[in-house]
Amino acid sequence: MTIAHIDEVRLETDTVFRFGYLCDFIGFGEDDMDAIHAAAPLLGFVATAISRTLRTLGLDRETESRTLLAFEKLRWIQNDLITRHYASVT
Repeated sequence: MTIAHIDEVRLETDTVFRFGYLCDFIGFGEDDMDAIHAAAPLLGFVATAISRTLRTLGLDRETESRTLLAFEKLRWIQNDLITRHYASVT
């Protein structure tokens, strides 16, 4: 295992650098991006279905809240990727 220096200031200020760092850290690659792009048209439906299902599982309030928060973070990442690849600069 190699310890790498991380430029923390750049990590917090440079979104492209941060994205690359996170991709490397979690092993997120081109195949993952392709899967997200292919699923993009369905993600709104899927997000609603997952949120509704989570609320019907009878989880305690803390677990439900943490699970929904984690899912919403995943949706923000997905939205960022879609915006990065499909939104045009005007």
